[in-house]
Amino acid sequence: MDEFYGGYNYASNCDGKVISAADNVDDVDKDDVLIIDGMTKRFRLPGWRLAWIVGPKTFIKALGSCGSYLDGGSNVPFQLAAIPMLEPGKVLQEMKALQTHFMGKRDYVVGRLREMGFRIPYVPEATFYLWLDLKGLPEEINDGLNFFAALLEEKAIVTPGIFFDLNPSKRRDLYDSVVGLLWSHGFFLTDMFTVPSLCATKLRTYHGDAQEGT
Repeated sequence: MDEFYGGYNYASNCDGKVISAADNVDDVDKDDVLIIDGMTKRFRLPGWRLAWIVGPKTFIKALGSCGSYLDGGSNVPFQLAAIPMLEPGKVLQEMKALQTHFMGKRDYVVGRLREMGFRIPYVPEATFYLWLDLKGLPEEINDGLNFFAALLEEKAIVTPGIFFDLNPSKRRDLYDSVVGLLWSHGFFLTDMFTVPSLCATKLRTYHGDAQEGT
């Protein structure tokens, strides 16, 4: 289980509670469940490259052997510096701050997008992504790829939903499978204000063209 985003939980009023598969593990040495987490995303420390795995001892021993062979593990100073950060009281404090900060960013982005006319029937209670339905936009930009290309002209980037639609057997036409895009509000505060504004600028352009053509 990948739990790097387990701290980004807004369903409990930002009280620091995290979501974890560990709640469903009865015996860590008998249940064949591996839980992966780390400092990189939960603590917003990408340069540290520190992570851990919780699971049965036999699995952990095998993974440790592989890790030692492949890269030797993380450097000792960073490991020592991480120990006090994982003290339960410190973790709770960090998670409260994380949740409060990112819920505020989520609410700002959701509000701005709704002002532009996007339909967001469900506001996410975790992580920092939004799936947007583009069907209500002008025809030229009402799918993920064309909207992505249009925003590039404004020097802004979003991710078309098609990029996340796994289709290894090529059983369906990807261009018809997803008509939305994935919007992240996990970026820097300056980008959080800038990107929606660039999006609004592009939408005004297309709405203006549509009105002139009628």
